[in-house]
Amino acid sequence: MNFAHTSGPLALAIPIWRNSLVFHSLDKVTSVFVHALPGLLTFLLRWVPATRPEGLHVPEQLELGPTLGLALTGYAAWQLGIVLLLDVVWGARIANTAHAMTSVRWLTTADAKGGYSGLVGSVFKACRALGVLQPGEIFDSETWKTKCVFILVQLLYTVVTLLPVVWLGLGSPKPNPNPDPNQVVTLLPVVWLWHSFALHLAYLLSIYTLCVWNGGSYYIEVFSKAYRTQFEGDIAARRRAAFESLGAPTRHQAQPQPQAQPPAAAAAAPAAAAAPASATTGAALALKKQE
Repeated sequence: MNFAHTSGPLALAIPIWRNSLVFHSLDKVTSVFVHALPGLLTFLLRWVPATRPEGLHVPEQLELGPTLGLALTGYAAWQLGIVLLLDVVWGARIANTAHAMTSVRWLTTADAKGGYSGLVGSVFKACRALGVLQPGEIFDSETWKTKCVFILVQLLYTVVTLLPVVWLGLGSPKPNPNPDPNQVVTLLPVVWLWHSFALHLAYLLSIYTLCVWNGGSYYIEVFSKAYRTQFEGDIAARRRAAFESLGAPTRHQAQPQPQAQPPAAAAAAPAAAAAPASATTGAALALKKQE
């Protein structure tokens, strides 16, 4: 059961939900480690005997029925616990706390355009096509309709992500030395993951590499845009400061309104303005006479 869950739903959640190894984000790092470390642990327990606790027996062959049955039983217990905790025990408290983020709330939060993308967008379109959601209706994380939809989606996701683990060696018989040509495609992968160190290693490395790639893409896309915006803002600020130092008006600078002056000051203003002008004219005539 542990091998099936850690190698199936947990590990494959990294590429499906685009987990990103972004070191400065506690949420992203936590999500990565929750999904990545269990698979690494079962990998070590399977292939490195020195890591196994005393008394732990690792079978050479796993039975398909019990393994898949235990995995689905574990999922059912987990889902029941989630419902009891979030909707019964802490239901009223979470409903009255808008910033409390649950998985359903996070999944049903619309994007900036008011829609849904990725897997949630596909689920939304399917619900519209099947009549589960009426025209104009969107997901509401506080209604049982939305909660039941995502419980069923989670169940379907668990079954689908368990199938590769089942196909890749859980409980399958050893390959027939003379297989039917029509069954070659189904017989080839049956023992690879559980019985092949190389395939198991490549499987995990490909998932972890994609996680690192997502983190690098995050830094390039988000941080580069933030840096460019900040840099462009500095240029604009310097340009505006230069214009202001030259006395040039800017679009963001309101022109000062003339203030009303007392009658005496208004009468004295023309004379005061004329004085510098007459002084300038007299200086110019004196220079002309000297020439």
